[in-house]
This record gives sequence, structure tokens and C-alpha cells, in this order.
Amino acid sequence: MAGGLAGGARELDETEDTDSAGHGAPPAPPRGGPARQPIPLTPRPSLGGPASRARDAGPPRRDVSTAAPPPASLASPALGGDGSIMASMQKRLQKELLALQNDPPPGMTLNEKSVQNSITQWIVDMEGAPGTLYEGEKFQLLFKFSSRYPFDSPQVMFTGENIPVHPHVYSNGHICLSILTEDWSPALSVQSVCLSIISMLSSCKEKRRPPDNSFYVRTCNKNPKKTKWWYHDDTC
Repeated sequence: MAGGLAGGARELDETEDTDSAGHGAPPAPPRGGPARQPIPLTPRPSLGGPASRARDAGPPRRDVSTAAPPPASLASPALGGDGSIMASMQKRLQKELLALQNDPPPGMTLNEKSVQNSITQWIVDMEGAPGTLYEGEKFQLLFKFSSRYPFDSPQVMFTGENIPVHPHVYSNGHICLSILTEDWSPALSVQSVCLSIISMLSSCKEKRRPPDNSFYVRTCNKNPKKTKWWYHDDTC
């Protein structure tokens, strides 16, 4: 789930350098004068091993193929100014709000009171799916949206008195789920997040907290997006 950008330095080929510098046949003499003798070139001494030659070649070159600009359909509308960004965010949230009201995921219901004063903060009421460890249990999910939504992922966490006991849910409500951070895409939505959380709970085989729960809850930022998550299995 996680990826990294790797760069590498091209190794110098001294044989190419010396061949191209004139260690082959001597040049033809100019008309009307004696032939000029080639000046032997002394190869630059290496400090030893491929690493040294790479160091002599200069700093690693960035792989521009991995730094290509995003497609126009996914690019942020920053050029339109703050007003354009806010209008885009509000239009998207209005559309998703209507979809969640009319066609909510199984066991999910929008808390209508939560959106009366602000469209940028929602509470979704959730009930554990039948046949799972959480059957009949009731939870609440808090969604907070920045002005850059959907290009910036929402802040999502469990809230209220009942936080599900799950290997990827901390007792303060923070959720270890990759689509909330590095795997987020503007093509995803509130419904996508709700379905992923339902799936995460429904596939749980044992009710338990993450092993580092106590330390994390004491030291973490209140915003779960500030955490540098380490996604070490496919259930995260």
C-alpha cells in the first residue's frame, strides 16, 4: 500500500570517456604539415568500487517519470482562487449529502442535526452488520471536510460514547485505514469511506485494541491525519 520514490546515479563508463577522447586511431594530418601526435589522456582514478564512481558522476538524477503532473481531471482548482475552491467543495458536498440521504450504505444513516449549521462537518450514525462481531452495536462516525475537498481527504474518526473495539480502531476513535490518507483519491466519496469501514468491521475475527493503543492515545494529535500511519496488512 505504501510506495516510495527512488532515484539513482548513473555510473561513469571510463572506457567510453577515453575512447571518445581519441584513444583510437590517430587523426589524419592536416594538409601541408606534419601529423599531430595524439595526447594521451590519463583516466581519472576511482576511489574504489561502484559507489565511488557513482559519487564521481554527481548527484542522483530525479526520475521525472515519477514526478509527472496529475491529470487535468484530478488537478486542484487552485488557479481559480479561494472562492472557486470553496464553491467547488460546497457543490461536491451538496451532491454527496443528497446521495447519502437518498441511498445510504447498509446500516448507515446521516445525522440530520449535524448538518443544520455547517456542511463541512457531518455525523453518520452506524449500526453493526448482522452476523458480525458488532451486530446490533451502534456507533457514530465524524466527517470533517477542508476547503480543498475532494482533493484533500476528509478527517474521519469514530466519536461518541461507543468506540468499536477493533485492531485498527484506537480508543480515541482514530482509524487506521489507508484510503483516509495515502490511498485517498478525489474519485472516492463519503459513501466509499462508509463502505470501507463497514467492511473493516465486518471482517474482524477478534475484538481487541491495537497493541500500541495506550501510547498512541497519550501522544497523538487530535487530528488523525497528522499521524504518520504504517499500513502493515490488507485490512488497514
